[in-house]
Amino acid sequence: MVPQDTRKKGIRPRHAHVGKIVHPQDAENVLDTGVNLWFPGPQSFTGEDMLEFHVHGGNAVVSSILNALSTVPGVRMAEAGEFSRRAFDNDKMDLTTLEGVSDLINAETEAQRKLAVRQAHGELFRMYEGWRVKMVQLRAQIEAYIDFSEDENIEDGVYTQ
Repeated sequence: MVPQDTRKKGIRPRHAHVGKIVHPQDAENVLDTGVNLWFPGPQSFTGEDMLEFHVHGGNAVVSSILNALSTVPGVRMAEAGEFSRRAFDNDKMDLTTLEGVSDLINAETEAQRKLAVRQAHGELFRMYEGWRVKMVQLRAQIEAYIDFSEDENIEDGVYTQ
């Protein structure tokens, strides 16, 4: 429903659009004026279609928008951590990045925040990936040594490659 509506109104992906937010069942019922951002999948955080509403934060405004959205079939509030879980499930982030995001959300000190940002941006993944590549190379060298060391004359330097 949302993607077709956004195409009809000329809303461009990943661009902010200011406009009236109306009740989906009653276009005359203006709930607020806000900013909307449309992120079609797979180029979104989760890899799925997403629409963000940036609205005034008053309790009545937020409540009216949430109530209006609850009338749309298939629309519901996200559970805590659901966007990150969906991003992980859709291969948009690896486990170390997911843990970094969690650590960032729960950071209480500046040192914790800095470390979590580094992890969320893939630093830990890159370190582990480097270790994995080295271990695969070492395993191949060990297997070659076991398989061929006594049977054949192996050229100098082969094991160091």
